[in-house]
Amino acid sequence: MADRIVLTEIASPSWEHPADRAALNALRTIPFFDEVTRKTFSYFGERGLRQLFLANAVRVGPTQRPKLDAILTEVLAVYDWPERPPLYVTQSPEINAMAIGFDTPFIVVTSGALEHLDHEGLRMVIAHEVAHIISGHVVYRTLAEIIMLAGFTALPFVAAAVLFPVHVALMEWYRKSDGEVVFGEIGGRPPGARQVDQMNYACDFDSFREWARIVCHGRMESKIQRKYNVATVFKRA
Repeated sequence: MADRIVLTEIASPSWEHPADRAALNALRTIPFFDEVTRKTFSYFGERGLRQLFLANAVRVGPTQRPKLDAILTEVLAVYDWPERPPLYVTQSPEINAMAIGFDTPFIVVTSGALEHLDHEGLRMVIAHEVAHIISGHVVYRTLAEIIMLAGFTALPFVAAAVLFPVHVALMEWYRKSDGEVVFGEIGGRPPGARQVDQMNYACDFDSFREWARIVCHGRMESKIQRKYNVATVFKRA
């Protein structure tokens, strides 16, 4: 901490982009948004939310992942932030982290991030998530994560019925001021994982046609033989 400057009583607007604040204000003006938030919270609750995101996670503390726990302590001291959010590590090869919660936010870091990032990289990741908590982004990010993770069917009817415009607005929140979507990684996948076009190219056959033939005639004529190596490279928001 000797080389760190403590940002005493710093206010979150000092680092927030004007477009970010405009997006948040736009979210708050959406009809039924408060109702959606209340319904979603009452449906999941803090305990259900933790079960949804922490099923395979372990709690970080002085005796478990102490170095990561020390990084969180350092970040909170620099931000001059008195509230310590619970920190967890979840088993995932992705390099990712998120701040989740309604009344009591918590931070989740993937095991992939621990494997591939050094001390400074992890410090920046945790500082980023703590900044989301200080800025009050967590409720909105939690709604977005629930939609992406569980889908509309996991939500109560009233919430799901009005959630589509909220979902669109949340996705707009990830757009930069120049119109480009913010992305956090370059992803790549092999054939499979519901990516039908990749399977078509890899096996050199039309899976849409074969699926229709199976449904209508109960048979499949094309032989499934992987002829080519295929992958999709994409920007992931």
